Parts: sequence; structure tokens; C-alpha cells
Amino acid sequence: MAKEYLDSANMASRDMDFPMFSNKIALAETQILKKEKNFAQAIKLLEDNVAYLQSLNLRESQLDTYDELFQLYKETGDAENSLLYFEKYTQLKDSLQQELNTGKLNVLRVEHNYNQVVSDLEKTETQLALASEAQKRIKHRNYFVIGLAGLIILFSVFMFYRQRKLNLARRAVLESKQEVLNVKQQALDNKVRFKNKQITDFAIHISEKNELLENIKSKLKSIKVTNDTYKEIVNDTMHFINNDIEQNKEKIQLYQQVNETTDSFRAKINEMYKNLSDKEKKVATMLRLGQSSKQIALQLNISAASVDNYRYTIRKKMNIPKGESLKMFIQNI
Repeated sequence: MAKEYLDSANMASRDMDFPMFSNKIALAETQILKKEKNFAQAIKLLEDNVAYLQSLNLRESQLDTYDELFQLYKETGDAENSLLYFEKYTQLKDSLQQELNTGKLNVLRVEHNYNQVVSDLEKTETQLALASEAQKRIKHRNYFVIGLAGLIILFSVFMFYRQRKLNLARRAVLESKQEVLNVKQQALDNKVRFKNKQITDFAIHISEKNELLENIKSKLKSIKVTNDTYKEIVNDTMHFINNDIEQNKEKIQLYQQVNETTDSFRAKINEMYKNLSDKEKKVATMLRLGQSSKQIALQLNISAASVDNYRYTIRKKMNIPKGESLKMFIQNI
């Protein structure tokens, strides 16, 4: 009864294309036939099942069938067929094991490749993130450089206009100072012209005085004096007149020298030593004429000590080396 049920189930599974289920039914039916000692029918059933499984290339199912055939032929004492199916079982098992190992190896390779791909993707993502950060830094640095350049340009423009304004202010101050210097120079020129006029007037006055003294001298020469006392008086007067005339000539010559020296020497020291005061320039002019400190003091109505102080200041402002004569230095200008 069970065998008939298994036969119908086997046929149904093959019709419905369930080979795995059909193989299990064939093995179960084989167990029933073994109990009935119907080994021949059991072997035939399994060999038909093997052919069916080979047509479908179900190698795992064939392995169980080969093992069962090996056991059946062994029980029937058919050593040759028993060995045959044992070898098929062993070969198929080794082949399946090799395929399994190969599959595992392929799985491991695929897994390794997958991990490598994942690692490469992670590295690529990391590199992309680093590149993005570097690009952001470069972008920020470019913004900073552009901003800094803008600030430098603004600062340069500001400094340019500030410097321009300062230059204009300095130019205005220099022009003002120049105007003051021009006014001072004009006043000094007027003063020099006035002094020159005074010198000229004085020279004319001395000349007229000398002419008068010459006339008096001629008159005195024409007087005949017999008295020795009067004669001595006349001679003393003549001598006094001669001395006065000579002194007046020397004064005229001196003032002419002063006039000539003042015009040329003043122009030089005004150009070369602008830091000298007017009084220091007067003292330097008189030193050039060879006058002593005492003579300069009398003419300028100051003390000799003050003249010495002026000499020291003039030496310092003219940067005259120590040991060199002030008078010789001034005369060589």
C-alpha cells in the first residue's frame, strides 16, 4: 500500500517538475523494497532515478542515490557494481567538495574585491573630502588675498593723497619761509644800500674836509711868521692838519674796502652759511678786514668778551677744524 502511494507521488512530482521531491520519494521507496528484500527492483528504481537526475544535472541528489546503490550492491554481494558506485560516489563527492571549495574561494575573492572596492571608495571619498576642503581653503585664501590686496590699494591711495596733502602743506610752508627770507633779504639790501649811502656821504664829507684843511694849510704856508713862538704854533698846526688829512684818507680807503668786502663777502656767506645771524655776519666781515676783537667791539659798541663769544659761535657754525685760524679761514672764502 505504501509503495503504491510512493509510486503515485513520484510520478506526480515528476509531472509537476519537482525533481528534489521526486528523489526523496525514490529513496524512501528504495527503503521499503530493501525491507521486502526486493533488491533488484530497488536497484532498478535507483538507476532510473540516477538517469533522471543526470538529465537534470542535479549532482547533489545524485550523491545520495550513488551512496544508496553502493549499499544495495554491497548487500547483494555484487562487489564490482558496489565498487563502481563507490567510486562514482567518491568522485562526485570530491567534485562537489572541490566546487564548494572553489565557490567558497570565489566568494572570498568576491568579498575581498568588494572590501577592496569599498576601501577604494572610502579612500576616494576621503580624497574628495580632502580635495573639497583644500579647494575651500584655497577659495578662502583667495578671498583673503583679494581682500588684503583691496586694503593695500585703499591704504596706498590714502597714503598717496595724504602725502600729496603733506607735500602741498610743506610747499606752502617753504613758500612762506621763502617769502619771509625774501623780505629779510630785501630789508638787508635796503640796509646795505643805506649804509653804502652813509659811507659815500661820509667819504664826500671827508673829501670836503680834506680840501678845507688843504686850503687852511696853504694859507698858513703863505703867512710869514718871524716870531719863533708863533712859528712853532704854526708848524704844530700844519703837522696836525697833515696827520688829520692822512687819517681821513685812511678812513676813506677803509670804508671803500668795507663797502667792497661787504658786497661780495656778504653774498658768499649768505649762500654758504645761512645759519649765521646778522651780528655774526658783521663780525665775520670785520674779521675779514683784519680788525682785532677790540676794534670790532668799539665799532659795534659791545664788549671784547662778546666779540670772543661771536668768534666761537662763528667757528662752530662754519665747522672750522680745531687749530685752524678763524681769520685765515674767513679770508679764504
